Amino acid sequence: MERTVEALAGEVGGTVVGDGTVRITGLAGLKDARAGDLSFVAGPEFLRFVESTHASALLVGERFPLEFDRPRIRVDDPAAAMERLVPSFRVDESLPRGVDPRASLADDVVLGDDVTIGPGATVARGASIGDRAVLHPGVHVGPGCVIGADCELHSGVVVRARATLGARVVLHAGTIVGADGFGYRSSKAGHEKLEHVGTVVIEDDVEIGANCVVDRARFGRTVIGAGTKIDNLCQVAHNVRLGRACLLAAQVGVSGSTVLGDGVVVGGQAGFSQNLDVGAGTMVSARAGVIKDHAPGSVLYGNPAGERTEKKREVVALRRLPGLLARLKRLEAICGSERGEAS
Repeated sequence: MERTVEALAGEVGGTVVGDGTVRITGLAGLKDARAGDLSFVAGPEFLRFVESTHASALLVGERFPLEFDRPRIRVDDPAAAMERLVPSFRVDESLPRGVDPRASLADDVVLGDDVTIGPGATVARGASIGDRAVLHPGVHVGPGCVIGADCELHSGVVVRARATLGARVVLHAGTIVGADGFGYRSSKAGHEKLEHVGTVVIEDDVEIGANCVVDRARFGRTVIGAGTKIDNLCQVAHNVRLGRACLLAAQVGVSGSTVLGDGVVVGGQAGFSQNLDVGAGTMVSARAGVIKDHAPGSVLYGNPAGERTEKKREVVALRRLPGLLARLKRLEAICGSERGEAS
């Protein structure tokens, strides 16, 4: 992965200012960079970090205004140039093509062309694995599952019985698809488990982060719409339907049978009550608590969540409350003294 500044400039169509023979061994942000790293100045707001950075070279814009005693690569868009370089500096986690002899596959498993399955992976009866799919070590695919073409399941992923993944789905380490939903019938005798006999459908081009859970439906399907991206540590409960191209940040929880429309964006640690309908294009702020239906295009804030403008007025009013209470006490004291004088 070690390359010269000059070689990197050639990859991004940049111009070298300074010593192009300096060798670069990694990429980093300005504040975290060490000797050997290439960093970048994405905009004017980052210029204040240039003087203190330990980076060995910088990607800068054509109008970079500062003096810098190390090499620079001038480009039109430093952030875009950095993104082009990132893949070549990633650690190679690829597996040898084919099915590792230490993997365990049922006799009736259907494999597409050019499938890769790592050591310790298991694929149960009746499952099918699409063309060019990759199952990393320790993956489990349950009975009757369908894994689409070009999917990648990282180590520790579990896909339970009859779940379906479309094409180009990526599941990161430790994620579980098709766990039982959280449903019980409570009585004096205790909590009786409700069986969940539905399944999960994850459509094309979905990416789900590490240690997430997508529960199977009690009846029917839990659905993750095409192009949706889910961060780490999220919970999607039974019979939930996420629309196309949704974005869910870390630690979001969506309760059973709730529907999020296409393009809904949800900030970290937000939560949704069950049986809700949240319209397409809604934006939900971090740590919001959504407890009722909302129309398409809503912008939600707070707990319980409401329209952002209304909730901000409430926050302002709450900040004024201590002063208002103090004024009220003074008025009560004045009124009390006047009544005493009158008597």
